[in-house]
Amino acid sequence: MNLQENEVIMLILSLGTLSVMIINRKQLEDLPGRNLLVSSFLFFSLSGVFTNLEGIFWESLNNELEHLSAAISAVLIAFWCYRAGKKPR
Repeated sequence: MNLQENEVIMLILSLGTLSVMIINRKQLEDLPGRNLLVSSFLFFSLSGVFTNLEGIFWESLNNELEHLSAAISAVLIAFWCYRAGKKPR
C-alpha cells in the first residue's frame, strides 16, 4: 500500500468542501450554471478518490480514471466560467 500524505489531505479537503456544497445547496440555486459547477467539483473529488485508490490496487486503471476525471472537471469548470461570465441579453 503506497498512499501519499498530500493526496490523502487533498481528498479530505475536497470531500469536505463537497459536503458543504451539498449541505448548502439551497444557497447555490441562484448561481448561474450551478449544475456545471457542482458537476465539475464532483469530478474533481472523484479524481482524488482514484488517486488514493491507485496506491492501493489496480494502479494503471485508477491512474487512467484519475486523469479522465480531472480532464472532465477542467472542461466543465472552463465551460462554467464561460457561461457565468456572459452578460444576459
